[in-house]
Amino acid sequence: MIQNNLGNAYQTLPTGDRGENLDRAIACYEAALTVYSAEAWPERNGLVAANLGAVRTRLENPEAPA
Repeated sequence: MIQNNLGNAYQTLPTGDRGENLDRAIACYEAALTVYSAEAWPERNGLVAANLGAVRTRLENPEAPA
């Protein structure tokens, strides 16, 4: 869950380069998904996957609010 929480922090970090922060958030979420498989941890996997999808959407749409 630490990787998920770190991804959340990077996703909303108000300082630094926004694209770089989003890239770091993606890396954190992807790391979390290596632990939380859909079979073993379906609820946590879904939570992290949703966060990953949200940050990828923000990366593709730079005008979206943080």
